[in-house]
Amino acid sequence: MMDYEDSRLKEALVAKKEMQCTLNAKLVREAIIEVYSSTRKAVMAFLASNVQQYPNLTMIADIWTCKTTGRKPLGIRVYPVDNDRILISVMLGTRKFMEIEMVESKLHFYFCLRTLEDVGLSVGNFYVATSDKGPDVHNLMTNRLQYQWEWCMVRMSHAATCASCGMKGTNTSPPPGMSSLISKMNKTILEVKHAEVTGDLVKEVFSSMTGGSATTFLSCSDARFLSVTKAMRRVLHKWEVIKVWYNERAAKAARENKPPPVFPLAGEHVALVKVMSLLQPLADLKRSCQAEDPTQAEGLLNLHSICLNDLDLEKAACYYLSTPKKPFWIQPNLLTPLATATRRLLQEALDKCFLYGTVTTRRLQKHLLCLKCSKTGVLHHNPFTHQ
Repeated sequence: MMDYEDSRLKEALVAKKEMQCTLNAKLVREAIIEVYSSTRKAVMAFLASNVQQYPNLTMIADIWTCKTTGRKPLGIRVYPVDNDRILISVMLGTRKFMEIEMVESKLHFYFCLRTLEDVGLSVGNFYVATSDKGPDVHNLMTNRLQYQWEWCMVRMSHAATCASCGMKGTNTSPPPGMSSLISKMNKTILEVKHAEVTGDLVKEVFSSMTGGSATTFLSCSDARFLSVTKAMRRVLHKWEVIKVWYNERAAKAARENKPPPVFPLAGEHVALVKVMSLLQPLADLKRSCQAEDPTQAEGLLNLHSICLNDLDLEKAACYYLSTPKKPFWIQPNLLTPLATATRRLLQEALDKCFLYGTVTTRRLQKHLLCLKCSKTGVLHHNPFTHQ
């Protein structure tokens, strides 16, 4: 390791002369150890001083991809819930995830054990673990650590909405019309973003016709619910701009005696508005849950309220641009067939995955704790103890 000229200049600017030193591998290693030790002591002190207030601890193991390096770290996070049902998040540690050896190797199992030991916890401090249903983490939680596994609410709702809205990248996903609509939206975004023949036309039209500083589209991933809803909202906001852009391209093609480009979303504005109005409440809830904003009870009740009101086939849907001061509603008979089908599938998927109208004997035998939300709006627990 060596010093660069800009590093020396920054050090001379922000550090006192008597505190300046040569940066080398030894100092970096010692600094990392010191930061880890102090963080470990702070976490241990926090957990020890509040352990009596926590009815239970929940472990979440998750794998995500770093956007800069492309590597996949495995993280262990603890979610204590205090007596006031306030959800507290504590990150215990991360390590590089090695996909090839995940299922058969014990490396990640020992990593979890060591991480818990470092902060004074053990496997016995937990009775349940939550995550997505990927075979890697699911196998680690159930077969290696022997925990009762449950869906993470954000992951569960994501899987339910992706399955019911056709966001799996295949045209066979239900409903077929939603897959086609998302495909047309992606095609429109790609054409507008990557067409080079128009130069800076998009930015010029954006700045002249719409307010705000946004002059580009958002990238859209078919498999990500929040990505799709963000892109759909941006497309609706820039709808007039898109029409002008395609008209300009058509005029240019006419001058060059070429066939005009086809607007993929032509005639789909109403369908986008109706579908977006149904997806917006779920998108808001997911965004707040990912930010760890609501308490446990608030997250459950908000999801239950969405199923009772926004996804009820006989109730009006809230317009996606409505505000508390100026609400606007869309009557059920005004929804398009695609929006109605999506609404029904969302309700069925969420009810099947999480909001159980009835608790089956098989589920009671498999889980220590079952969560039930009845159609009357009562939220209660169904405890079951193994004999």
